[in-house]
Amino acid sequence: MAQFSKRGVVYFSAGRLHESYAARGGLGAGRIATLRYDSEKALWATTPGGLSRLNNGHVATLTAANALPCSGVQWMLEDDENFVWLNLDCGLARIARSELTAWAGDPKRRMTPTHAMRSTKAGT
Repeated sequence: MAQFSKRGVVYFSAGRLHESYAARGGLGAGRIATLRYDSEKALWATTPGGLSRLNNGHVATLTAANALPCSGVQWMLEDDENFVWLNLDCGLARIARSELTAWAGDPKRRMTPTHAMRSTKAGT
């Protein structure tokens, strides 16, 4: 997979373009901040428009409309306790890996992540 400044992801193999993903196909809108594969070999992309999951040619995106406290996602990581942490424009969010797996099977499913707002006061 490769990411481009034109806001998309393409999959090249053996010198050939296999797939292309962009916001019009469901990928989170905006420039991709990070890409990472999970243990199920799904590719996750963090974007200003949400957290996108690409797997077997399907794209699903978590946004403020279906789970997140806000849509902008800078990065994600998975901890040893099976939680996924997201650095959002509005703070940190934690989602149980089991909830993300259930969501991947039903992208219309709503989740309730744990959310900690960022302080807007200087020095706090």
